[in-house]
Amino acid sequence: MAGISIDGLISGLDTTSIIEQLVAIQTSRITTLQAKQTEETNSSTLFQTLQGLALGVLTSADVLTKQSFFQQRTVSSSNTDVLTVTADEDAPLGSTQLTVQQLATKNQFVSNRFSDTNVTTFGSGTLSIITGTGASAVTKQVTIDSTNNTVAGIVNLINNSGAPVKAEILKVDDSASPFQVIVTANEGGTANAVSLSFDAAVKNAVTAEVLGKGAATATQDTDDSNGATYALRHLPNASTTTIKIDSATITASLAAPSTGLGAVSVLDGAGTLTVGREYAYVVSAVDASGETLQSSTITHTLAGGNDSIDFSFNDVPGATSYRIYRLDDTEYAATGAAGLEATDFQQQDSLIGTVTDTGAGPFTFRDTGQAQQLNQRALVAATQGFTLTEATGAVVFNQAQTGVVTADYEYDFEFKESEQAKDAIVKLGSGANAVIVQKNSNTISDLIQGVTLNLKKVDAVNPVIVDVKRNDFSVTGSVDDFIVAANDFQKFINDNSFFNTETNASGAFLGDTNILSIQNQLNDILLSEVDSLPSDKLRSLINIGVSLSGDTGTFTLSQTTLSGLLKSKTDEVAKVFADVGSASDVDIKVLGFTGKTKVSSASGYAVDITRAATQAERQGALNVAAGITAEETLTIDVDGTVTSVNLTVGLSAEGTVSAINSALKNVNINNARAVFNNATGKISIRHDEYGSSHTIKVTSTATSATAGTTGLGASTANSTTTITGQDVAGTIRGEAATGNGQTLTGDAGNANTDGLQLQVTVTPDTLLTQGSPQGTVVVSRGIASKMKEFLQFLTDTSQEGPIQAALQESDNRISNLQNQIDSVLAQAERERQKLLREFAALEQALGSLQTTGSFLEGQLRQIEATSQSIIARGGRGR
Repeated sequence: MAGISIDGLISGLDTTSIIEQLVAIQTSRITTLQAKQTEETNSSTLFQTLQGLALGVLTSADVLTKQSFFQQRTVSSSNTDVLTVTADEDAPLGSTQLTVQQLATKNQFVSNRFSDTNVTTFGSGTLSIITGTGASAVTKQVTIDSTNNTVAGIVNLINNSGAPVKAEILKVDDSASPFQVIVTANEGGTANAVSLSFDAAVKNAVTAEVLGKGAATATQDTDDSNGATYALRHLPNASTTTIKIDSATITASLAAPSTGLGAVSVLDGAGTLTVGREYAYVVSAVDASGETLQSSTITHTLAGGNDSIDFSFNDVPGATSYRIYRLDDTEYAATGAAGLEATDFQQQDSLIGTVTDTGAGPFTFRDTGQAQQLNQRALVAATQGFTLTEATGAVVFNQAQTGVVTADYEYDFEFKESEQAKDAIVKLGSGANAVIVQKNSNTISDLIQGVTLNLKKVDAVNPVIVDVKRNDFSVTGSVDDFIVAANDFQKFINDNSFFNTETNASGAFLGDTNILSIQNQLNDILLSEVDSLPSDKLRSLINIGVSLSGDTGTFTLSQTTLSGLLKSKTDEVAKVFADVGSASDVDIKVLGFTGKTKVSSASGYAVDITRAATQAERQGALNVAAGITAEETLTIDVDGTVTSVNLTVGLSAEGTVSAINSALKNVNINNARAVFNNATGKISIRHDEYGSSHTIKVTSTATSATAGTTGLGASTANSTTTITGQDVAGTIRGEAATGNGQTLTGDAGNANTDGLQLQVTVTPDTLLTQGSPQGTVVVSRGIASKMKEFLQFLTDTSQEGPIQAALQESDNRISNLQNQIDSVLAQAERERQKLLREFAALEQALGSLQTTGSFLEGQLRQIEATSQSIIARGGRGR
């Protein structure tokens, strides 16, 4: 009934006003509760702000907890068009001069052309894909059969072979045979060179294919209207191709006779050639039918004192004679060199003699200028010959044809190299002592320690300077951010911990012991020393240029002091801030530690190694430097993946290694390989990983003593030899540790070394020589690390730190106050409803009384009227 007015229609009372005033008395407590709620909300906001500032200190401290951050480098290239460069903290400072002489390229192959990708089929056979060279070469073989012997099928076979190549189908134009396959090596460089070969069974034969007249640049049959140019539908194997005109086989074009001047003779006036004049000669080879096979030309200017010219030419297969034509300089000038071979200088050529082909060339002809002309005739181009271009499938006849041209030939899936595998070549330095480096990629990360070069362009003339500098600016800026964030945190606490004696006003944090404790702990960390560092080294913020103002209580960083120390004592500065683990022995490296690892003293924790980690390795018992001379089959199991390889007689040691590695790669075993030791002449199969979780099993059809085999087998043929790696074993500070490969980790629950991880690279031989003590490791937590650990407790909402506890308490109080407000409002609403009902009942009662009064009033009027009537009738009776 809320909102409904029941003002006294009968009683005349202002009921709504009366009810609201009565309810207001009950809700007067809400104002007090809301004021308290606002106060608590403001308090919660303050703690949230404090938590945010603490998070800012934590974030800036986290950057400084990593030792590598203090080793940052900036690196530049003097010519970014030629190469760009990046560097990590391991990059040595200084400049290097480089010259990019060659970029690495990926081996690429292009196939012959095809008219379709899913219709044309090939024979069944094998495609071999060999990547790499020498002993590292790996062979992948795929089988082509009736289910996959189309262009698309073979491309899928290549891409699913596991070979490090990619095959693609390209539509290169809109001709009748527009499709080609491109195969590209995944990696560049000569070490990743690719070889592709199909066996002979993949070839397919075509009989009596009718050729169209098409452009010589493509395997198409579009008529180009010259009547002499045709094309095969597939790219042929030239040695198998027979071209026919109207079913008659014709002979391909023959090589032109090569001409050359012989000794020039002086004939004592017997000749009549004019001294100083240039003469041109055409030599045409003619077959038995009188058809010209080929022609060639030669020119010569007659020297003084001579009146004849001698010249020679070689024989042409299929020729029975040679016709010699002469032009003088007037005629030659009119036709030009091109005209000499043309068919349009008709009457300008003069046949001056013939030479019979005796089969014993070269032949010599002497022109004395005497009247030797036999007849006038045109120089006729060969009509019988044609040229077949295997790379395009073009057939070009020496003259136009009118008959039906057909071809019998074989074609196959053939690849030709379109991009050679090349190494990137970079020259370091200059002059005689410059170093030439070859890499298989244009991204080079193993040339200069910690530097990655990205080669962009060749410039063999102008060197590029790669300059590595220390990035001190980033370090000093981050340290300053850390100090500023800590000051902001402190200032916020101070600003809210005041007491005004004049107004008695106080800050929200005044008297809060938790906040005071937080402030004191933060100051203690900033002013502390790193106890695990030697006393003669940098150990505190004060040592690196941070000072505390007694007046303001704020910290200030001298960037000049810090910059100077970064140049001279970078490692010491890093240890003041960061988590650092350092080992005294070269075979020990600290990989990391957890929050449960205790900080050591400056003397560190002693490391005692009782067993070195090893790889699983099976070494052959025999010297195979002379190669394999006896058949052998090896079955190799690497961590449960099995492969077999048949080793045949005649394989070299390197070839044997390549065959084993190919077999491993073919089943995706990428973490083990065969190697050949030139010094011992023996082959080994070695796992790349260390530890007991890696195993190699070898089974051979020959015994380890069978001459001419690898010696990798057991003492009994077809028995399996199992080799398992070993995990490192030892203790740290005398506490138990667990080995996994080369990693040694302090056991959970250790008092000091819980979670401390070491990499132990000592070999069994070195361990035997040195003994089990392997120096010490120092575990140090710098000031930034201490601050991070402390503030994580304050800012982590999952932990009950003092700030989080204060926020939770404030939120609880705000919630309780809201509950009280809600309770008062609910009670007031119940009271309002009650009053509404009571006033409604009052009005109803008043209404009933009013109705009864009206009824009684009516009855009285009726009685009075009746009485009057009776009185009136009585008076008339008297």
